[in-house]
Amino acid sequence: MFFMENCTTVSGIFSRKFTRLRKSWQWIRSGFEDELADLKESGKLTENGGAQIIWNTRSKFTIVCTAESGRRVVYKQYRKANRKLHFTYHLSPLAQEAVNYGMLEELGFPMAKLLAVGDVRKNFLLQTGYLMTEFAEGCRNGLDFCYTPEEGKEGELIHDRVRCMKFCRMHIVLLAKLHDNGIWHRGFSPANLLWREKEDGEMEPVWIDVASCRRKSNLALKKLAPVDLGNLFGKMALRKEEMEELIALYWDSVQIKRFPDVETLRKKIRITYTMQMNRFNPGKPHEL
Repeated sequence: MFFMENCTTVSGIFSRKFTRLRKSWQWIRSGFEDELADLKESGKLTENGGAQIIWNTRSKFTIVCTAESGRRVVYKQYRKANRKLHFTYHLSPLAQEAVNYGMLEELGFPMAKLLAVGDVRKNFLLQTGYLMTEFAEGCRNGLDFCYTPEEGKEGELIHDRVRCMKFCRMHIVLLAKLHDNGIWHRGFSPANLLWREKEDGEMEPVWIDVASCRRKSNLALKKLAPVDLGNLFGKMALRKEEMEELIALYWDSVQIKRFPDVETLRKKIRITYTMQMNRFNPGKPHEL
């Protein structure tokens, strides 16, 4: 079913158009071949294989399962592809995410380890696909510091402002680096920003779910960079003084200044921030 391309990097797969336009393919990280084969034979890579389901929608599911070696992996699969004709000429969503993982890893971002990715095609048309990463052991996500209105509950650490600000500072610095490299995150959300505490009490960041990242022109990023910041601020319901500190940190960290001053940046952020506050934290004060 799968075409095996001998490439050391994911991006190398797409150097030849026929790989994505004509047939099924998969890329497997060197050394992971036997573990992947064992996982497939055991039936663990299915919704009903006894694995922990961490995301489940009509179009895809994501599970966490354990290989024979003891390594825990995250497996994401689309049940069926939409817009099949579109993806005859474009990378599939999971292929694009895999390329983004490789690109960001090369740029020095703290990414979850990509293990395997593949597309299933029939008569040129995308049918389904999968992506597998190593589970980020010991990590939690930014929802610890958020209020979730859909579930009517607060994050476990929502009142721990010291940890909350540590979390925000380290990811804001990384976001500034991302924008300096001409990339719009588009999914800069607490759920996709992981953290774990080291023995010395310092935090270590890990990024996941980067399918939405796209390279953009400097002109486009002038409009889109504030959207990334507004998305994070609105979902976390930060206090005004905390947001002011983080905006100043971003301004000091980013090398390419796309606005005349930090006040102009703040006004641009306000548009997305207010929209996200009204959606994720209705009724809560959100003066920015």
